[in-house]
This record gives sequence, C-alpha cells and structure tokens, in this order.
Amino acid sequence: ILLAGVMVATLFCRTVVRQSVAFLAVLLFAACVAGIPDARIVVDIAEATKVTQCLLAGIYESTMQMSKSEAVSELSQLLSEDLVETVYLSTLESLSPTDSGEVFVDVGAVSVDSLVVTANESASRFEGECSWRVRGTVHHWGHSHDRELCLVADVRYVRDGGTWKIAAITPSAPIEFIDDLSTD
Repeated sequence: ILLAGVMVATLFCRTVVRQSVAFLAVLLFAACVAGIPDARIVVDIAEATKVTQCLLAGIYESTMQMSKSEAVSELSQLLSEDLVETVYLSTLESLSPTDSGEVFVDVGAVSVDSLVVTANESASRFEGECSWRVRGTVHHWGHSHDRELCLVADVRYVRDGGTWKIAAITPSAPIEFIDDLSTD
C-alpha cells in the first residue's frame, strides 16, 4: 500500500510539474511578446503634408511654366517615371475645365486641404487620400478671372533615394471648379 501511495504521489507530482512548466512557458512567451516594440511605421502627417504640398506645387509649376520637354524633365524629379506623361497631360486638361478651353495662365497657389494616411507599408512607402486646391487666373477676352479647382485623389508616395515621389495618383472624386472667388 505504501508503494502504491508513492507511485500515485509521484504521478501526481509529475502532472503538476508538467502543468507548472507549461504555465511558466506560456507566461515567459507572453512576457517576451509584450516586450517587443510595435513595429508599425508611423507617418508624421505634418511632414507628409509638407511633402505633398511641395510635390503638387512642383507639378503645377512645371506643367504651366515650361516647354513640354522641360516640364517632362522636371516632372521626372517629382513622379515615378511611368506617371510623367500621364500626369503632364491630365494636369493640362484639369487646368482647362471649361468647354471654351480656358486655361489657367497663372497658377497662383496650390494648397493641401487634408491628407489622411490609408496605408503605411514601410518607412519609404505610404498611401493617403489627399484633397487640395489650385488657385489661378484665367485671361481671356481682354479681362481676367480668378478660379479655383478642388481635387481629391488617392496618392501613393515612395522614397526614391533621398527624395519623395508620387508613385500613383488616382482621382477619387470629380474635380470641383469654383468660378466665383469674390467672397474669399
């Protein structure tokens, strides 16, 4: 009987020890995981907005103030290579939004209204929904009009060397054309 009691006690102790070891292993794993810093990349919205402002202003300035070959050369510093021609042509088209073919002769200001980061894959790539305004002056028929375009697009940014570029830009809303700016 004594031998049977020792065997039961030994079996009981082994089960308790196994459970204790398993429990300690789970606790140790949880402590290790909790101690690992969060590896998510956080995008500084203020900095991303400044980058966006510079890139968009450069696109409009390049498109409106240079010959096509100069514009394409300058745009290649701001955009991924496969976007240059498309963005050049679509920017010219967006700056003549009326049926009469009026074109902004002077782009006065480009301002970013909002930028919401929708994906941040790495420290050198992120995506966001951006809304911005382009103010300018149309000269025709002997007089001038101030106009504003309001645009919204999904934009993908990539770091190329030490500079940011736009890798994709997809309009997500129709361009809003504001003709009367006299109340501003």
